[in-house]
Amino acid sequence: MRLPQLWLLMGPPKAGSTWLHDYFSAHPEVRTARSKETFFFSDPAVHARGVPWYLDQFQATSHAQSPLFDACHEYLVDPRSAPHLATWPGRIGFLFSFRDPVARMQSAYSFMVYQGRISPASSLRGATVDFPELIDHGDYVTHVRRALDARPDAEVAAVFFESFFGDIESAIDAVSVTVTGSPNPLGSWTGSRLERRSPRSPLMNRAGRALLGSLRQRGFHEAASRVKNSELIGRLSSSRRPPPLPTVPDGLARELYERNAGLLQVLEGAGVLGLTAAPRWARQNE
Repeated sequence: MRLPQLWLLMGPPKAGSTWLHDYFSAHPEVRTARSKETFFFSDPAVHARGVPWYLDQFQATSHAQSPLFDACHEYLVDPRSAPHLATWPGRIGFLFSFRDPVARMQSAYSFMVYQGRISPASSLRGATVDFPELIDHGDYVTHVRRALDARPDAEVAAVFFESFFGDIESAIDAVSVTVTGSPNPLGSWTGSRLERRSPRSPLMNRAGRALLGSLRQRGFHEAASRVKNSELIGRLSSSRRPPPLPTVPDGLARELYERNAGLLQVLEGAGVLGLTAAPRWARQNE
């Protein structure tokens, strides 16, 4: 059986992945995974369920060869994904999603405060000791090279989070053309809101994290995704008042920008498709 083209959204947390997943879930020409974060390529236990199980996770469309679209942060940042990406038996594409690594780190820190994982009194520098992923997830060049080494035959596209706050119509058209070959068919689509929230109750957020961890340990990834993205759960656990962003020490910001100095060169070397306008932080070597 000839497999449809598979597109994987390869982006770190807090870089627009939920927004893009929601967009393609509404796209009539794309079969999106019903659950954001299937973990098929990053979790060996899930991968062991096999290709037929994975294909069953996608929405049905009238055309069996409509492209598949799966969004999961771990496909980019978890090294365990690489060998599983290498063995996918069909055509594969990577849609990379990037955000200013310093702004992404600030947003991730605020989200971890919202989850109750970090004390609001903790400094950002101190938090990176206990949670090194605050820095590591922003090391885009390392993660992109690992994915491209695993699948040098992959089609490669990239979108920058900042595009969604500028010429959003052009950004939507770019990702739609890349995945389907056609411009955006949904008109003025806005979808999920790109916003930050403050916690109502750290205790409730810790309880929620425990529930998600329990569901994922038992293999109920789709249920965990539904709980995580539930609007009701979001309203109960958070307010729309955004938390204050932490101050980033100059040395830490410089380190992140230096790690990503060659990002555009790496992408261009892989033959990028549908690249939206690169913001200034990504053009520092030009």
